[in-house]
Formats: sequence, C-alpha cells, structure tokens
Amino acid sequence: MHQRQIGILAGMGPRSTAPFIDMLITEFLRQTGARYDDDFPPITILSWPTPFYVDRPVDHALLERDGADFIAMPSSTAHLYYDSLAAGLHVPLLDMIEVAINFLPDDARKVGLLATRPAMESGIYQGRMAGRGHSVLKEQEWQLAADEMIRAVKVARDPAILMPRWATLIEGMAEAGADCVLVACTDLSGLAALGPSPIPIIDAALALAGAVVRYWRLAE
Repeated sequence: MHQRQIGILAGMGPRSTAPFIDMLITEFLRQTGARYDDDFPPITILSWPTPFYVDRPVDHALLERDGADFIAMPSSTAHLYYDSLAAGLHVPLLDMIEVAINFLPDDARKVGLLATRPAMESGIYQGRMAGRGHSVLKEQEWQLAADEMIRAVKVARDPAILMPRWATLIEGMAEAGADCVLVACTDLSGLAALGPSPIPIIDAALALAGAVVRYWRLAE
C-alpha cells in the first residue's frame, strides 16, 4: 500500500521549522501509537526562508514534484499568499488559519491574538474569527511585545530567557478579559509550551501538526 508522503513548506522563521517537525512527530506518536521507524511517514521538508514576494514566483511545486501527497505550511504570515500558492498545486495545501480557528473553544468570545505584524495587520485571522463569534482584543503594547519577542527568539540561544516577558504579556491579556490566547506565530510556539498560563493557549502550529496526522491517516 502506498504510504502517503507529507510535504512541509517551512523555513519562514529560522527557529520555526525544527520545532514544528518535533510537534508533528509527537502527534504521530499520540495519534497512531507509532513504535518503529517505518511506522512514521516519509516527510519532505522545503526550508524556504522569507520573504515571499507577491510579484515573484515561488517554486512551491518542488514539494509536489518530489512526491508529496499533500502539503502543510507552518507559517501564518505565508498564508497571506495561500490562495495563489494553492492554485499552483495539484495536491492539497492544508489551511493553517482554518485549522487554528477550529481549535478555539466555542465559548471563547474574547481572544488575545499573537502574530507577526504583517499577519495581524492583514486581518487574516480576525475576519474568519468574527464569523465564528470570536472577537480579537487589541492593544498596541501587546503587538510591540510580540514583535520584540519574535525578533529575540530568532537569535536567542535559549528561548526560556524570554519567559518573564512572555508571562507578563499573557497575564496582561488575561487581565484585559481574554478568554484564551491564540499563538499564530510558529516562532513563539516554544514559549507557549513553557510554564503555566492563567488562560488557555491555543498554538496554531500545534493544531496544524495534529491536522497533518489526521489528514495522513485518511488513507489508512
């Protein structure tokens, strides 16, 4: 039986690819109970550093030519180009934005959103969240803090040193009335996994990793 091959279009952040692959392998363990090396699927990773350019072609079909049966792209910012990327492929491209929003608690009316400034300003999450009854709390100081931490994570030897700033940010969102926080930047995923939080944290990258395994298992 053909074992479906997964394509990962990554590299948008220098420290984002490896953590996402780790999430993906952990999800395979959790969902399938994999024990041996050949229990895991073939994965092709294309690490393509940003920026993407609207007026320049990207050879995203490389993963398709390499045999990928479907592709995941663990970058919210890159999803600004989702429609044009998907249109150039003959295999499915999973929608990280849709997957992440589906993971928000139904009763979460006010959501703190952490994303890159381009993703935040594009409204790529906000519009779809509003259609599900979720409103996004906005504070300029939160975006400034997110910008600073994203830059710091890229060069930090140990992201854990950023935990005090991260804890202060999450506490501020909770105090402002956020029911949960959606972390929509893979560079921040490592921080989201460290330490307790006063409110639930939904990690878009982790949600996508789970969706990749579920989609892969459709062929079982």
